[in-house]
Amino acid sequence: MKYPLLTGMFLLFSFFSFSQTKVPDTLVMETKTGEKVILIGNDLNVFKNMKTDSLIRKALQAVEDSLMQRKLDTLKKKKLSMEERYYKVLKKHQIFAFQPLIGAGLIRDKVSPSLGLALDFAPQRQDYYSKLYPGFYTFINVAINACYLFDTDGADRHKTFSQIFVEASFGNRYNNKISNYQYQYFDELSIGLGYLVKQSGDYFEGNTFKLFGTIVPNNSFIRIKPELYLTHDFKKIFPGISVGIKLR
Repeated sequence: MKYPLLTGMFLLFSFFSFSQTKVPDTLVMETKTGEKVILIGNDLNVFKNMKTDSLIRKALQAVEDSLMQRKLDTLKKKKLSMEERYYKVLKKHQIFAFQPLIGAGLIRDKVSPSLGLALDFAPQRQDYYSKLYPGFYTFINVAINACYLFDTDGADRHKTFSQIFVEASFGNRYNNKISNYQYQYFDELSIGLGYLVKQSGDYFEGNTFKLFGTIVPNNSFIRIKPELYLTHDFKKIFPGISVGIKLR
């Protein structure tokens, strides 16, 4: 052996490295129904401040995530049929869909009914019925929305003033009938921007924009829409809110 000193140092270093390798600690817990859950960690002390139910819940969530990932990997490797991938197949899968808008809101201190028509663009609408991962799809929405304000003119005659906004928004719609994951409180979430293209009366001044969000609670037929109006070329800002009926 040409280099006995180097060889000896290498063996000595390997021995110390191996001897310092820590064997992971194992914690075995038994559930009320008799099943056993095995947790492995570098130090059992990290489990001391956690409740048993919390540990089991985290372990089960990890298993569910692992199974979900396996299903996704299967999808990538194997081209499944529509019946295998979706529990419902859309017969007329159209990426565009019209959506009527009916509701009423409160703009500053004025009650305002509204009517409109929206066009949805959703190329992955079929994913709403997916078996392989929590069903949802992303949409882009363009709408014409008219709101009506009731007031009196200079001669104290009651008049209706119409305000027409062009709106654009994007967000997600979730299928909570099959999803047990993080969006079970909402069926829809989106954000958007609107611009006033036609106004009557003097309620708004100059260029008027509005920022808004859309929230549809789980299993609900109402659409809640918080709003923020920026008028008079951004010199005046005030809030609003509207509630619409979910027709489709």
